[in-house]
Amino acid sequence: MHISAVFQAVPISDPQRDSSGFADLHPGDRLVGRVLRLEADGRALIDLGSFRAMAQTAVPVTVGQKLSLTVVRMGTPIELRMAVTAAPTATAAVPKMDWTVLMPSDVRHKTVETIDRLLAMPTVSHALAGKTFGSAGSRVGAGSNPIARAAQGVSSSPLVSGEPTTDQVRNALVQLKTLLAPGQPESPAGQLAQWVRTTVEDSGILFEIKLAEEIEKNGQSKTDSGTDAYQNVHRIVARDLKAQLLILKSFLGSGVEPVAPAVDKSGDIAHLRQTVAHLLSNVDQQQELVVRQAGKQDIFQVFSHVLPIQEQPQPLHLKVYYPKKSQDRHAGPQHRIALLLEMDRLGPVRIDLAMVEKQLRIAFFLSDTDTQAFFAEKAGAVADALAGFFESVRVETHVSREKITQFEQEDLSETPVGRIDLKA
Repeated sequence: MHISAVFQAVPISDPQRDSSGFADLHPGDRLVGRVLRLEADGRALIDLGSFRAMAQTAVPVTVGQKLSLTVVRMGTPIELRMAVTAAPTATAAVPKMDWTVLMPSDVRHKTVETIDRLLAMPTVSHALAGKTFGSAGSRVGAGSNPIARAAQGVSSSPLVSGEPTTDQVRNALVQLKTLLAPGQPESPAGQLAQWVRTTVEDSGILFEIKLAEEIEKNGQSKTDSGTDAYQNVHRIVARDLKAQLLILKSFLGSGVEPVAPAVDKSGDIAHLRQTVAHLLSNVDQQQELVVRQAGKQDIFQVFSHVLPIQEQPQPLHLKVYYPKKSQDRHAGPQHRIALLLEMDRLGPVRIDLAMVEKQLRIAFFLSDTDTQAFFAEKAGAVADALAGFFESVRVETHVSREKITQFEQEDLSETPVGRIDLKA
């Protein structure tokens, strides 16, 4: 047995779970766990079904990763061994924002309620209004270089200075609440599309990349677009999750005395501070994965998202495949999007989308012929509904349990299948 495959785990108390599952364990028993959280000291919180445990191991794991474990020795701590088939391989985990793990429904609801109370309480309003945060406008220089002005606005923003303005704190609270809201399946298509786009593009993982691209884009411009450059940069800051978390971290950590005594009686400030720290830590971990994958030979940079849906037991699984800059630019960018839905009556459905210029291809992968017949019957209506937005729309249906199963582990070095215009 290789020592690196061993987990030293200590069960933690959970009033919502029966502890009998832990008490009945014996050496040789097999468990399936999922990593819920990574601590700064390297420990991992693992959900093992009937109980949860904090585990120390030398095996690199990621949030959301499933582990196949065998009980080696009972005691304190419990000794668990990871099955060989679950050992990390050369294909490292892709950056993943799993909101169902990061923020379970009860935690999400409590956080939203906390934000609502903070925004509504007079003591908080007075504290925000009376606190000398400074003026965002006074920090912006009036230099003639548009990129310098935009960069100065970012470098002197609360993300660095630690002095968020009243409006920025309020905006951060509202934006965090918006990003925590589950998708509403009954909403109009345009509203749902905007929710997906916001949740994916403003998840924090791409924050610095978006800033760098905006500054680079304006730096290459031959026109003086100072106002546009400044507005675009600050629009990114105002929407992105990481920026809002940094603002809230600065505010909550600044010791605003008028707020804490009145609100902390219910633990609101402590809960929000812990939530912000937890989310920031996860964003940093996902960004580290981005850096690790940047040097790989895969043609795509892959980002995975698991998004909760209102009143639905199963979330939406979404993968976005961005082409790496090392690809032949003459071939054009070739994005892909893949979705995995768990339907109540139809079972699992995988949807792959690809677009080249204005030509869209949609492929449905289904579990059986009856479900395929249902989707094939609707394919014409789907194509007709999208016809006004594309030069051509091609809808395919396939029976392929294998393709559905491969959603999490498929080979990322396969031949590109087309380009997705995320702004379409």
